[in-house]
Amino acid sequence: LFLSTYNCFSSKTLESGFYLVGVFTSYDSEDFTNFVSIASKLRSDYDFKHTIDANLLPPVKDAITGPTIRVFKKFDEGFNDLKV
Repeated sequence: LFLSTYNCFSSKTLESGFYLVGVFTSYDSEDFTNFVSIASKLRSDYDFKHTIDANLLPPVKDAITGPTIRVFKKFDEGFNDLKV
């Protein structure tokens, strides 16, 4: 699902305990295509969103630079980043 506004993210963020958001520089990239392919297969088990605007995500101490999958969670530090 496309993340178009901050409210789109914040209204459902942690209902399942964690939430995966792919942040990409372009929707034409191979990274984005791979993300959508995997997310489609796992969507029944996990919540996924994607965007090209990292500013739509809640602010945290670490800024996103480059393609990243950010996992928001209710425990530990609250998020983890996986560079794509």
